[in-house]
Amino acid sequence: MFLFIQLIFRVLGATVMAIGASIFIFGPHTTTTLSSATLSILTSGESYSGSLDDINTDSEMRFYSVFWITYGVALFGYHHI
Repeated sequence: MFLFIQLIFRVLGATVMAIGASIFIFGPHTTTTLSSATLSILTSGESYSGSLDDINTDSEMRFYSVFWITYGVALFGYHHI
């Protein structure tokens, strides 16, 4: 059971780090558009058509992406329960 929980933490940590890095590098609009397009292909649904390219939104999301990356590192490196 412990190994399963550790695996879940590592997968979640890697996912959160990837999302945070994507927002920091490419910006929230590109990250959202790419994620939505991928999800719509996988589920045959509609993709997101909104806009996150406002300068204030971009700045705020890039600021918080560093905390996402740190949170992912903490989850990925978590070994004790």
